[in-house]
Amino acid sequence: MNLFRQYRQLKDSKQYHERVKLSERFMGKRELTEKDMEAVFEYIGAKPHRHLKADEITRLAFTSDSITEKIRHLKRLGIDVVGATTILMLQNPQKYAVADYKVWNRLLKERLMDGVEKESKSDYTEQEYKNYLSVLETIAIEYGMGVADVEYVLRWST
Repeated sequence: MNLFRQYRQLKDSKQYHERVKLSERFMGKRELTEKDMEAVFEYIGAKPHRHLKADEITRLAFTSDSITEKIRHLKRLGIDVVGATTILMLQNPQKYAVADYKVWNRLLKERLMDGVEKESKSDYTEQEYKNYLSVLETIAIEYGMGVADVEYVLRWST
């Protein structure tokens, strides 16, 4: 895997710039507003809908110690696991990455982790997501990249 070279090529894409722009806007925030959530829904391609308690829900998610609780809270916004982990990634791209089935299956294929193949609508247990993040973090350290950037490269590169 020559991730660093692929990363340099992908950094010019529109998707990458959108992700970075949102991440810079949300990084370290203690909560996301309803307006923030509109931007997230647009980014993930989900049907926008109002959620008057977005700030309360995201505050609970961001302050929870458990990944399961973080995702459970964020799913109350009407999104799935992929959407929930996207929010976590945007808020802290050094620590979190999108739970993407393509990346998951690629890591399995390259024997970097154990597990069963996932489909686009698959759910992830807390332990599975932790293992996934651990592998991405190991790769990130090796290449001097952020966890979210490793996930991004693995998802969009061939």
